[in-house]
Amino acid sequence: MEAETASIAPALHFAPPLVFDNPQGWGPTEDSIPSKLKEIPFAPFSKSDKLGKAADNLGYQGRGYRGQTQSYGSADTAFNYYHQETDEGGDFQLVSAAVKQKSKAKPRWQQGWQKKPQARRRGETVTQNKPNFAPQASRSALAEVGRRSRRREGRRFGEKLSREASIEVKPDWVVVDQFDLNQMLKMRSKEQVGQPEDLLQAGSVEFYDKVYDRITTKNKKPLQRIDRNFFRVTTSDDPIISRLHADDVASDANVFATDAILSVLMTAPRSNYSWDVVVRRVNPPNREEDGVLVDNNPKIYFDKRDNSLFDYLTVNENASEPPRDDDPNVINTPLKLSDEATFINQNFSQQVLARDGNRHRMAQPSPFQGTLTDEEMASVGYRYRKFDLGDGNVLLARCQVDAALKKDNGVEFVNVKALNEYDSKATGIDWRQKLDSQRGAVMATEFKNNASKLARWTAQSVLAGVQHLKLGFVTRTAAKDASNHQIVGMVTYNPVDFAGQIGLGAANMWGILKHIIDKCQELDEGTYVLVKDPSKPLLRIYSVPEGSLADAGDDEGHPGYSVIDGSDDEDDEQD
Repeated sequence: MEAETASIAPALHFAPPLVFDNPQGWGPTEDSIPSKLKEIPFAPFSKSDKLGKAADNLGYQGRGYRGQTQSYGSADTAFNYYHQETDEGGDFQLVSAAVKQKSKAKPRWQQGWQKKPQARRRGETVTQNKPNFAPQASRSALAEVGRRSRRREGRRFGEKLSREASIEVKPDWVVVDQFDLNQMLKMRSKEQVGQPEDLLQAGSVEFYDKVYDRITTKNKKPLQRIDRNFFRVTTSDDPIISRLHADDVASDANVFATDAILSVLMTAPRSNYSWDVVVRRVNPPNREEDGVLVDNNPKIYFDKRDNSLFDYLTVNENASEPPRDDDPNVINTPLKLSDEATFINQNFSQQVLARDGNRHRMAQPSPFQGTLTDEEMASVGYRYRKFDLGDGNVLLARCQVDAALKKDNGVEFVNVKALNEYDSKATGIDWRQKLDSQRGAVMATEFKNNASKLARWTAQSVLAGVQHLKLGFVTRTAAKDASNHQIVGMVTYNPVDFAGQIGLGAANMWGILKHIIDKCQELDEGTYVLVKDPSKPLLRIYSVPEGSLADAGDDEGHPGYSVIDGSDDEDDEQD
């Protein structure tokens, strides 16, 4: 019986699989790979294959929408093998494994929605075969259009603007010090500058006409040309500054400047264009006190060159694409726009006044009046103020006011400035359409494009102690006509509050000025020039030999005298 069972059930034998040992690492060896599969990277042949690698550290899976398993790619997608049946057989090719994304399904409320056909005009037949909308241009076509436009306007991507310095630096000028303007943004005055002391007021100002507060784009007014004389006298040529310093009221002053020069120094980090300020350091003779000689503090005078462009205003200086000298429209070059902006500001500051013969007359007449009458003189008043800066430095500054406002308890001073629009395409916002409804957006654009100019105006108003800063909006009547303008709006700010809105802190302004003054105190006696680098955020101090800055003088025969009429001659338009 046992013999029969043995013959029925043969002995079982276990055959172990062939295992290739790879002493170099894991995975198959060269000998274990069939010859027909060599040099072929492994990849699944279809999505249904659930094959994978023993260790795949580059690809991973996640839970997709509604629990579906999603693969987020792996490193071998570029070498995927796609089998293709051909007559020759055995052929294969590497193709791109980029998966075409499916367009998302529209929501149910958008299904079946179509663009409305264009409204039929009177007498026009609308056919069904004619498309109502032009097809969209491809991205490459739009990019090519943009490249052509930039080449045509000379604004290639990444091209750096080359600007010229405001003054020619001669070979015999020596750099004695320089400041990093980016570091100046972090400077703070350790001691707060107290309230200034008014020493004297001179000149006369007319009263502001409140009608212009109601100006809008709907009831705009044309800008008028008012022939009045403006005086831009530098610090050293002001007779009242010299007289006040000789008197006991300001004998302790050792720094002298005008509000225009001080505002440029205080807001230096915001400027992109080049400018220059002349620094004169003088060592006065020692004085005797109780029989003992006492050293006097050196005197520092901040001046401007008479024939420079210091008093001209800039336009869109801080814009991402500022005006260029190679602009095909010659009236939109930086120099032409500067002439236009200065012309607008001078006429605008006189047009918004009542001009009824009433003036607020200060204690003394204007020191620059001469034989001119009130009708020929611009409405400008001067306040000579003394600031105690600490550390033994006392500043005597001449500050300017433009107008006055009648109040129950007296008068309040006003500064009047004008922002101008030369082309709405340059800023991307049209004042005639957006000023009344979106004034905040317009001001935000001006903060970005004209940060330096607005900061200077604000600093001047704070130094002068005016209660109101009125900004007008003046635009061209036509984009290609730089001689005719219209007033389309007016806005009023408190200078101190406005300084906070634009990020102009008092501690930073005084900190920058004190730092410059301290550096100038360390210099030897002589003449120096502060020059803003035209292409870098640097402010350099050059030592200038005597006679290098001697100018021929102004055409009018008065030091610092300048009247800017802003007229556009036919020859200039053809240049």
